[in-house]
Amino acid sequence: MFMGYRQKPVWLLVRAGKEKKRIALSKDSEVILKNKSLTEMRQAYPDVNSAFWYAVRAHRGQFRKDMKTPYIQHPVEVAEIVCTMTSVPSVVEAALLHDTVEDTQVRINDIARLFGAYVADLVSDETENKRRHQDAAETWRLRKEESIRKIAGAGAEAKMISLGDKLSNLRAIKRALSEVGDEVWTWFHNPNVSDQAWYYRSMRDQYIGLKSTDAWKEYSQLIEEIYGARAANVQTYKVVEEELPEEEEEELLEEPEESAIDETPLDISSLEDEEV
Repeated sequence: MFMGYRQKPVWLLVRAGKEKKRIALSKDSEVILKNKSLTEMRQAYPDVNSAFWYAVRAHRGQFRKDMKTPYIQHPVEVAEIVCTMTSVPSVVEAALLHDTVEDTQVRINDIARLFGAYVADLVSDETENKRRHQDAAETWRLRKEESIRKIAGAGAEAKMISLGDKLSNLRAIKRALSEVGDEVWTWFHNPNVSDQAWYYRSMRDQYIGLKSTDAWKEYSQLIEEIYGARAANVQTYKVVEEELPEEEEEELLEEPEESAIDETPLDISSLEDEEV
């Protein structure tokens, strides 16, 4: 668990399945880690490569909000960002898989069975309860408040993945603004720019322990570039400690009758030529 501010440098022991890695925290509890590129991680760790191709299969046929960018480019970018902050394989695996439960037919049980409980826990931390039986616009604020509270109580590793996710989203928004202008806001369930600014700024507050990283600095800069003039006076969400609602946990952990994705062995040679 991320411990908050401390007066002296301390060390955390991160347990990732059978892996153990010491993480240095600065006087401001900022995580300091050596990093490898995603390509190097895939070459060095078979499970990272397996997570990569599992994500490719799970997101096949999906696109980003612009309806032209293959969705898989997003989790790959998130994993690349996470690799600038940590070289713990399980965390990189979870970054690649972070949207599989939320946006595909994969269930959290599939992730736990194939990649282990630790990876599944990290993916669960990144999985929003979409409340698909209700109108997405009507539940937007509730869902985002739950996401903010969840990440506020999560560990440093989950915050790295969440930061990578939101930074990737902001990069995409900036590109879209240069291409289509303010039409980009109509792509969202909630097109209110002030609400979007509230969400991204509130999430930034939860990542404060990562403020020494290049990812946090870029994230903070993009918030001001995108929302500074559009929503200058928006207040952030103040987190009150509370647990994830029981009904959300039950929905995420529900046991599927069978695996939701084809698990026949991947023919890697047939997939490696695909554009991702």
